[in-house]
Formats: sequence, C-alpha cells, structure tokens
Amino acid sequence: MSWIEEIQAKRLLRHAVVQNALSLYGVQAASYLVPLVTIPYLARVLGTTGWGLVAFTQGFGAYVAILGEYGFMFSATREAAQNRGDRDKLANILAGVQGAKALLAVASVLVAVGVEWVVPEFREHPALFWSGMFWALGRGFSLTWFFQGLERLRLVSAIEVAGQGLATIGIFIFVHSLRDADRVLSLQGAGYLLSFVVSAWLAYRVVAFRLPSWNLAWESLCMGWTMFLFRGSLSLYAAGNAFILGLFASPQTVAYYAGAERISRAFLCARAGRPGALSAHKLHGAKRARTSCEACSD
Repeated sequence: MSWIEEIQAKRLLRHAVVQNALSLYGVQAASYLVPLVTIPYLARVLGTTGWGLVAFTQGFGAYVAILGEYGFMFSATREAAQNRGDRDKLANILAGVQGAKALLAVASVLVAVGVEWVVPEFREHPALFWSGMFWALGRGFSLTWFFQGLERLRLVSAIEVAGQGLATIGIFIFVHSLRDADRVLSLQGAGYLLSFVVSAWLAYRVVAFRLPSWNLAWESLCMGWTMFLFRGSLSLYAAGNAFILGLFASPQTVAYYAGAERISRAFLCARAGRPGALSAHKLHGAKRARTSCEACSD
C-alpha cells in the first residue's frame, strides 16, 4: 500500500459515517457475542433445568423488549437526524420518546402480571420472572437511537459494550448455583440500566432536560407505529422461540435448543450488521438540501 493510499484509508476511517457504522457493528456484535461467553458456564453451574428456565424467561423478555423499543430505532432516529440542528425540537423528540417508552413499560408490567399468573414456570419462579422483566425494560430504554441520529455513536457504543462486559463479569462472580438463576438477568439488566443512565447524562448535555407530556408521548407513539409493525413482523416469529418452546416442552429441552440458537444467531447477526449509520447521514443531508432549496426559492 502506497503512502497516498494509507492517507486515504486514515481519512476514510475518520469519517463520521464510517466511525458510526463501526460503532453500530460493535454494539451489535457485543450484544450477541459477549453473552456467548457465559453459556458454557451457566449450563454447568445452573444445570440444564436452570439454564433452560433462564432462556425461557429471556425469551418472554425479548417480546417485552420489542414492545419497549417500538421501532424507535428507525422512526426516532429519522426525526433526530432531520432536526439535529434544532435543539428545542430535539429536546421535544427525546422527551416524547422517553414518555412513550414509559407508557409502554407500564403496559408491559400490567401484561406481565397476567402472564405470571397463567404460566406455571413463572408462578413457581417469580424472582426469575421479574428479573427477566427488569432485563427487558432496561434493554428497551436504550438511547442509541438518539446518538445515532446525531451521528455521535462512538462514546455511547463504548458505554453499552462496557455495561454488557461488566454484567458478564458479574455473572462469573455472583452466579454459582441454581438458586442464583435470577441474578443472571438481573445483572444483565443492571448493565443496560448503567448504560442508560450514562447515555441520558450525555444526551442532556446536548439538549435541555424536558419532562415528557401526554401530547409528546402520544405523538411519538403515532410516529413509531408503522415502524413498530414492521419491526414486530420481522422479529416476533424469531425473538422469543425459547419462550414458545418452553410452553410445550421441558426446561431441559429449552436449554439444549437455546444454546444452539444463540450461537447461530450471534454469527448471523454479526454478519448482517446494522446499516443505520448511513441512513442517518443521508437523512440529515436531505434535510439540509431541502432547507437550502427553500431558502433559494424565497
């Protein structure tokens, strides 16, 4: 490689789109690959029954997380990218999405109360069930969409990966037997919560803090409805397979299935990646071009 090509390569790597794309790939890979480190350990210390119950609970939590995310990774990212120059509008978008997610979290908890009563495994292991809900709600409140719209993903991605890494370390330290099964999802949920708290602090350094209102929350729900249907149609059939299997099969069967599924899904998702970085860049460029054209026509 010549020195000119080296300079071009360095410039390419410093480009915002490339850095944000790499950050998205990093978060995507960590969300699937880091938990794989714990599978052999959990299968050994929890046994097939305990590991199967954890996978069964996490399968239900995946559905709750899809409801909490509500397609905002698409719709809210689009709005943030198009309005990144308007701090007041960004503050409204952030407040509205967080308010919408709070309403969805309340609805999820109400549904979860009924599910716990209906599903025998959840009635017998309430601590594990609610630790799964904690994991799902923590995952749903991620602020990645906001920083993706602003094309400022490097630091936030590092925070998310660090949170998942700390949760993995915590599993090796605090989970030693079947009676510690609820700690698995509690620790992973704590990792998401830590990432959210730090990300929220960074977000409110960009825009002013604004309490969500009913109007802003409702507008956000309406804004994300079509994307929620789109994401749900793609994810619902695959996200919670372990939960569906566990309704008809034993925890031991779920354990054997979940381990193989997570390994295969990790490599498939790592290959697929997330193309949102380029989308955010294009949306912002389109908004600027439209604004310039309107100014010229005036």
